[in-house]
Amino acid sequence: MKFRLPQIYRYIKVFSLFIIVSGLALHSPKGVAELSAISTLDAMLKGRGGQLKLQLQLFVIFTTPVEGREVELVRDGKISNLLKQHLEYQHELEQSGVMFAAGPIYSDDLTWRGEGLVIVRADSLEDARRIAEADPIHTSGIRTFTVRPWLVAEGGFSMQVTFSDLQYKLE
Repeated sequence: MKFRLPQIYRYIKVFSLFIIVSGLALHSPKGVAELSAISTLDAMLKGRGGQLKLQLQLFVIFTTPVEGREVELVRDGKISNLLKQHLEYQHELEQSGVMFAAGPIYSDDLTWRGEGLVIVRADSLEDARRIAEADPIHTSGIRTFTVRPWLVAEGGFSMQVTFSDLQYKLE
């Protein structure tokens, strides 16, 4: 996984916070002072009722098909090339660390009606819109999109790394 410098900085702070909370901050006044200093480094760590909270600002791109356009592209034999370009673009976003997650959205009856969701890391709503606009599937006019800010305030994941066999597991 490749990380951009701000991401690495964020992860280092979170790891440092974990070390302080799990060790020093629980047992010494000095640790509490260090915890306080780290929490002021970035607005991402905010005190709420004495608890620290990590908040992650992401942007959600809702993508929907434009009725009739897909039929035209299939008829003209252009759809496979367009899908190839779209997937290459998605891969670039993923490899550069811009994409957080992406995939199709299914309806209540578990059928896919062409809708999708792309969650990206961006510095602003305008940057997220530029990311969406650059997707070949959108520039072709086959799909339209809406971008919304998303503040990840709760949730989590677990990661296990074993050094001896260089394996990892995400849950």
